[in-house]
Amino acid sequence: MTADRDDTGPAPSRLRRRLSAGFSMLWTILRRRRPKGGDRLPPLYRIENLIGLTVLVVGLALVFLDPEIMPLQRTISPEVARFFRSITDVGDSAFILVPTGLFCLVILLLDWSRHAAGIRAGVNRAFLYSGYIFFSVAASGLLVIVLKILFGRARPRYFESLGAYHFNLFTTGAGNASFPSGHATTVAAFCAALIILFPRWRLVIIAFGLLGAFSRVFVGAHYPSDVLLGIFIGTVFSHRTALWLARRRLGFRISPKGRLMATGLGWPLVAARKLVQNPR
Repeated sequence: MTADRDDTGPAPSRLRRRLSAGFSMLWTILRRRRPKGGDRLPPLYRIENLIGLTVLVVGLALVFLDPEIMPLQRTISPEVARFFRSITDVGDSAFILVPTGLFCLVILLLDWSRHAAGIRAGVNRAFLYSGYIFFSVAASGLLVIVLKILFGRARPRYFESLGAYHFNLFTTGAGNASFPSGHATTVAAFCAALIILFPRWRLVIIAFGLLGAFSRVFVGAHYPSDVLLGIFIGTVFSHRTALWLARRRLGFRISPKGRLMATGLGWPLVAARKLVQNPR
């Protein structure tokens, strides 16, 4: 994210240099090798165990919860229904991708080479964490789009005519895009990233995430199994992305107990304070 010291010349030339420096940094991160040694991760975090747990939980929801959800959904009072409709759009990925993407782009375009090392370190860390959230939400969302087309499950609004298990494989269209839930995936990916970054707030974040994810059931947009699969996909994407970065010592580390932790989280705040005090 640093640029050439010589910032003279036409604006397009300066822009190309800054973008080139930014993408060079990204390429360096992607090529960085994983240090030797074990991770000491709990057995549950192994990908094969996560997949097995996902299949078990989603399968149980398919059998025992999905057929019962529509009769239950009709018993919801109008006040409760309005509440869930008012919060269900927290899972819209645009609310996360647009600000984090723009933030990363602004950092890439600005010239930070004239600032002190502490400010540059804080900016680098802010870029890393924003990019981490952006990638976790965007990548998990792309996978969900593929799965929606692959399974082609009918929405709950067609429950009366098609039932809970109507899958029309390789089908596009909103009416056949129930499995898995994209909103639940977005909320889970975002909340899982926040929990890794701010573990002290995990209970509040979990409550917010579950409320936003399962609001999709209460508004009649998804079955419980759709939401559960979305939660697993989003959570695993955020966790595995942070794990990939931790293995390369980029903004995260793995504690002796196997917990993922962010490192240097206060640097962006220090940089912001210094920039406010001395913008130049």
